[in-house]
Amino acid sequence: MKYTEDFSKIHYGTKITTVSVLHNYYEDDVLALMIIRAARSPSTSNISKRLFTEQMRSWYLEGFNPEEVFGLLRLDDAITPLFENPLYYVWSNFVVHYKGLRPKEDMTHFAVLREYYNEDNLLTILFNAWDAPYTKNLAKQLLDDQLEHWLKTKTDPRTVFSLLRVEDVAANDIRRVLYDNYSRAFARLPKKRKTSPSNLN
Repeated sequence: MKYTEDFSKIHYGTKITTVSVLHNYYEDDVLALMIIRAARSPSTSNISKRLFTEQMRSWYLEGFNPEEVFGLLRLDDAITPLFENPLYYVWSNFVVHYKGLRPKEDMTHFAVLREYYNEDNLLTILFNAWDAPYTKNLAKQLLDDQLEHWLKTKTDPRTVFSLLRVEDVAANDIRRVLYDNYSRAFARLPKKRKTSPSNLN
């Protein structure tokens, strides 16, 4: 790390960092996991924080957006459930970093997940996360985003009923609760005014 700092000082403007050097030897997901492991040791935790910041900055300066970084970390190919994967939280931090620098872009966690998973698979992931105490709050936030998306696109409640697989579930089941909330919100949407032929000029 000291060598790269000295090199950058001598060759001012050269985009060389410890992370850029490590990228010559490790893929993004492998390097991110190495940084996470380093954070667990008191002797390397400070270095890991610095490398973590460098990796965030490197992705941004190289022009990667959150959707692309999701792919770089191979989160869509991972065997580990999405929200149990420590790389998800690396990616989540990058989303926050990216949005802070580009607040006008509509780039959210939910929007990216929709690009990688179809609606049925994404709902399965979210309901599994809902059942785990340590990921329940995360699942709740993303399920709220899903309802907002359905409302925005004015998805037919019958379609939502089918997607949530509400039939025969208990009244207090999250699927039923979500559907009931959606149905009420959908009913409050402004109705499209029908134009009478007599009003046409």
